[in-house]
Amino acid sequence: MILFGVTTAVSAWFLARDIKLAVCHQNFEATITRIEFQKRYKSSGTYKIYVEYFDGANQAKDCIFLSNSIVQRIKKLKGTHYRVKQKIAILADSNGYIFIKEELAEEIVLDSLCFAFFCIMLFCLHRF
Repeated sequence: MILFGVTTAVSAWFLARDIKLAVCHQNFEATITRIEFQKRYKSSGTYKIYVEYFDGANQAKDCIFLSNSIVQRIKKLKGTHYRVKQKIAILADSNGYIFIKEELAEEIVLDSLCFAFFCIMLFCLHRF
């Protein structure tokens, strides 16, 4: 039960972080410099997308983690995937958290589903 409580709290933190980014952000245009795929299981994993952008007068380099979710797999089949030297729009908040603009809505939905799942599991464990 403690494990599900901690997991629920972490899931809520991810959801709050992404919602805060959607509300309070700055828009930047970034260039993808490198893409890596870190494999976890047979076909799932995480994409590490390295980007460069200008933050005011300074050039910034950062990394965005994008999970290989079912939505990403469907997009890849449609031909809308990222490649090196591609220009993308990113959002950045005051804490330095950045994310791809067109992927943020999907990330919020996935975070909401994870949070709901862990809340239901925590409730079920508490009832029994």
